[in-house]
Amino acid sequence: MPLPNRTGPRASALATVMFAATAAALGAVMLLSACAGSARADDRAPAKALKELKGTWISDDPIESKWTFEGETLKASVNGMDYTCKVKVDPKASPATIDFQIDEGPEEARGMTSKCIYKLEDGKLILCVAMPGKDRPKEFETVEEESFLFELTKENPGDKDKDTKKQEKKD
Repeated sequence: MPLPNRTGPRASALATVMFAATAAALGAVMLLSACAGSARADDRAPAKALKELKGTWISDDPIESKWTFEGETLKASVNGMDYTCKVKVDPKASPATIDFQIDEGPEEARGMTSKCIYKLEDGKLILCVAMPGKDRPKEFETVEEESFLFELTKENPGDKDKDTKKQEKKD
């Protein structure tokens, strides 16, 4: 059976609609692909920031503290009080933010979140940490009953070994 001739105004309109639908579908696929690529790039930013924070950071002035970042976990000792926290970082915020969900620590702080701002500057980690449950600091400054400023330097693993050897010689 021969196929009918489908040329004419009706066939032309149908072809135009099909072309437009195909173009729209193709555009949607391209847009979704671009968004997925962008999302993957955004997912890498926190991972990169956590990698930059990895290691042990120390301070002894004015508050003696030691902060050890390992992936999304922080173990900190501040003035003799120990904390274990889950870390959530947003390096794209201005200033960059970090939240510490306190899993272990003083009873009144457990289960709470300390909201912070941070920056890495000249080999130092500068953290302004809000008291658990308080609003995120806006400036890098200590505010009584609200937030504390920490200027931390990265602990050199070689220095730790030297201190251990010095102690062994004394004993």
